[in-house]
Amino acid sequence: MKFFIRIFIFAFFAITPFYAGASLEITEIMYDLSGTDTNREWIEIYNNGEEGVDVSTWIFFEENVNHKITAFQGDTVLVKGRYAVIADKPEKFLIDWPDFAGVILDSYFKNSLKNTGETLILKDKDNNEIDRVEYTSDWGAEGKGNSLQKIGGEWKAAAPTPGSANEASSENTSENPPTEESASPSQEQDIDIVTQMIAATEEKIYADAGADKLAVVGADTEFRGTALGFKKEPLSNARYLWSFGDMEYREGQNVTHFYKYPGEYIAVLEVSSGYKSASDKIVVKVVENKIKVLEADAKFVKIKNDSSFDINISGWFLRGSGNIFLFPKNSFIKSGATLAISSELTKVLVNETFRTIELLYPNGSLVDFYILPYKTPVVSSSGAVALAVKSLNADTDKTPPSQVKPTTTISPLAAAIEGESEKGSVGSVGSVGETLLETAEATSSDMENGIMLAAEDGKDGNLGKWLALAVSLGFLGAVGLYFVRRHGGV
Repeated sequence: MKFFIRIFIFAFFAITPFYAGASLEITEIMYDLSGTDTNREWIEIYNNGEEGVDVSTWIFFEENVNHKITAFQGDTVLVKGRYAVIADKPEKFLIDWPDFAGVILDSYFKNSLKNTGETLILKDKDNNEIDRVEYTSDWGAEGKGNSLQKIGGEWKAAAPTPGSANEASSENTSENPPTEESASPSQEQDIDIVTQMIAATEEKIYADAGADKLAVVGADTEFRGTALGFKKEPLSNARYLWSFGDMEYREGQNVTHFYKYPGEYIAVLEVSSGYKSASDKIVVKVVENKIKVLEADAKFVKIKNDSSFDINISGWFLRGSGNIFLFPKNSFIKSGATLAISSELTKVLVNETFRTIELLYPNGSLVDFYILPYKTPVVSSSGAVALAVKSLNADTDKTPPSQVKPTTTISPLAAAIEGESEKGSVGSVGSVGETLLETAEATSSDMENGIMLAAEDGKDGNLGKWLALAVSLGFLGAVGLYFVRRHGGV
């Protein structure tokens, strides 16, 4: 006998188990708890077959829908004579049963188990129906804290016993049925070894990648992982490997990563300790950067979030005037909102000396910047430049066009002719042409300075006006040159 048991031990770890002839049955239904029972319902299943069953390949049929079964606590392989609980919300099940140490499986209960009754079916991996229960409230256990239990082949209402033999059951009262004949001490020792080995295969570690995340293109996002042992205790010697869903990988418990393009990515954390491993995944939604520096002066800086999401800017920087300001933890900008920050707080400002301010990601990459524009100077050496400057001011003035006062500035051509007329030399076409030429040349020099200032100021509309005025003056100069050469003998 001892020889055969040891052969079994070797075979158990040397080959992959073949789950043939396995059978699961529903043995307990908690469908109507006292008080609010939303998401607190559960059923108990039992392996009454001869082989182990990987429950994750089976289907739980409820309210005419096939539901998957996944592991939550313990292994999905249910060995002979073992119980497991399939819960609608395992977290809430553990609130009701905090000391429960058995196998908990997670599945979806559509609209919860009906208090009036419904049909529950267990199907194997080939979609074959293995067990069916069509319970009704007439069976009992409605809202009184009891559950429906299969006892001696019949369904009865009794105090719930998740993960163990049902109350008043004429069947075995333990999960492992006793042997028909007593075993010798040596045999019992070998059986204990087998039991421990089987239990060891059911033990597992756990990985937690945290909650789903919202990230901004180009900005570092922090990923923090946790590894838990068999009893959900923290593991201090685990190895962490992150896969971010964009073909990038990084090793470490707490890491940072930035995405180059918007989209939804699945980030996976894999932890390993010894010969055990586990994984967890989260969804990372990456959105375009729509954070802009609107304006700044010596008193404040304004930053706007043009996106449709609240953006966390914790760890971002403002840099300017020789200073750097770090945004503290839990700094958010609401969707569509503008954040005004006092320069007294940040020590970051813009003025005539320090004209630029930058917003930076935690990794130092540029988010956006603002440059204080130069003021457009009024050049009085030419009436044309004064006219252009006045036109620029009128363009930026917020006064409605109907209320703008007309200007009395005299054009260069009129000024030239009027000047010659006062000197009594209107009849001298050559002198008029020379005067026009001199005026055009002087004005052209002023215009070059004005165009350079307009270009430096970056105002495309004003630059166009300068260019149009320059073309007009060029034409004026050509006319003057024509008169000089024709009548002045040039």
